[in-house]
Amino acid sequence: MTDEAPRRSFVASVTEKTWLLPLATATFILFVLVTVWLLTTRAATLWLIPLFLLPSFVLTWLALIVALSDTLQRPSTAFPGGRTVWVVAIALFNVLAFLPYWALVARRRWSEQAEGTVVRQSGTDRGCAGFHERSADRSAIGTTD
Repeated sequence: MTDEAPRRSFVASVTEKTWLLPLATATFILFVLVTVWLLTTRAATLWLIPLFLLPSFVLTWLALIVALSDTLQRPSTAFPGGRTVWVVAIALFNVLAFLPYWALVARRRWSEQAEGTVVRQSGTDRGCAGFHERSADRSAIGTTD
């Protein structure tokens, strides 16, 4: 008999890596600053640019995977402005949208999102405790006896 740990899905493990978002933004900014500094003050050759581009490029693609999988896993009520706005912003602006997404959406745990949304617990999604009671109270507000 072997005790196997429960396996989590690939998407669940990827969405927990949101720390990559600010790291990718910082790496991109560092790449731009170092490249401009080397080309303007040190008279470096242009072939050095791809060398400095590689870490930024790899981190940007990894962060893009994390951000898009995170946006598609969260409940739609968790996004200020709506999920579609964030998906389009991340897809179009990539590294420039990572920091605002991380600050406004990804840093908050799913349990801190709007009332009645899904809570993420141990890799699975379960409903909030008391969700049905709150929704029943809201529906009772508009009715007359």
